[in-house]
Amino acid sequence: MALGRFAPLSVGADGKTARAWAELVSANAQQWESVWRWARGMGNLIALVLRQSLRRIVPGLVAGSVLGLAAARIIGGMLVSVSPSDPLAFSSAAAFLGLVAALAS
Repeated sequence: MALGRFAPLSVGADGKTARAWAELVSANAQQWESVWRWARGMGNLIALVLRQSLRRIVPGLVAGSVLGLAAARIIGGMLVSVSPSDPLAFSSAAAFLGLVAALAS
């Protein structure tokens, strides 16, 4: 049987090396399990905070878009090379403000 570089691990007095190796692997697996459990908990917490924040962000973005369209029609004469209801400008502004609000929460 060709063990290669793992040959020293397989040789030990009464299998002590193999037992120590198994305990080390088991301990690392338990540590990683606790890390994954913590990460899942943090993911759940972040999702909860974002969900609660979006309940306030979305209505604000909708109201702001409606008021922005009304204001754009009023000051439409002052706009240069942009229509008062440019969908790209409104969607970009809403996306940017939504991202900033989500990051701030």
